[in-house]
Formats: sequence, structure tokens, C-alpha cells
Amino acid sequence: MKNIRHLSGRRLRFWCAVVCQIILTGLMLTPASDLPKIELPMWDKWAHLAVYALMFVLWARAFTLAYMPDRRVLALILVLTVYGIAIEVLQDQVIINRTGDSADVVANIFGILAGLLLYSWWERPRISKS
Repeated sequence: MKNIRHLSGRRLRFWCAVVCQIILTGLMLTPASDLPKIELPMWDKWAHLAVYALMFVLWARAFTLAYMPDRRVLALILVLTVYGIAIEVLQDQVIINRTGDSADVVANIFGILAGLLLYSWWERPRISKS
């Protein structure tokens, strides 16, 4: 029973964030011709927002940011923002059939902030009980 409790803790959340980050990075660096075509207005921007919100929440849970100083939250925001810019540069400069887009970077930042709000809302009851 002790091993199960240990697995459901911080390590599991960390490795879940790592695996999801690898999968999402692979998808973001996949040539556009290999991705499904979705014909909805602003679909791409909403996808960026959702992916970066998910990444923020996964990493915040992995690092248990609810109990950490604000500088760690700011560091996560900064790291994910730089990561988002780097992905857009790689899409533009390296990946065939992909182009970088500054509007995607803005959507990424809004996604990070949405993730912060979601995580704060999710963790609020747990913090107040402590």
C-alpha cells in the first residue's frame, strides 16, 4: 500500500507532466501535412490556448506550486513563454510545411494565464484546508 501512495504523489505528477510535454512537443513539431485539418474559425488559436493551459496545470501540479513562493509561479510562466516562442521559431525555421506565428505566441501566453487561473481555482479549497 505504501508503494501505491508513493506512486500517486509528486513523482507520478512529475512524470505525467514530462510525458505530456514530450507528446505535445512532438505534435507541435509535426509537419502540418501530417496533422488533421479542422475547419473552424480560430481553431488553431483555441488549440494553443488549451495546450498551454494544460501544460501550466500539469507542471504546477508536478511542482506543487500552491505551496511555493510567487517567484516559482513566475518562473514557470517565463519558462513556458520561452518554450512557446522557441516552438514557433522551430516551426518557422526547421519544420517543413509549418510556419511560426506571433499570434500563436499570444495565444500561448493567454493559455498559460488561463492555466494559472484554472490551477488557482482548483487548488484554492486544498490550500484553505491546510
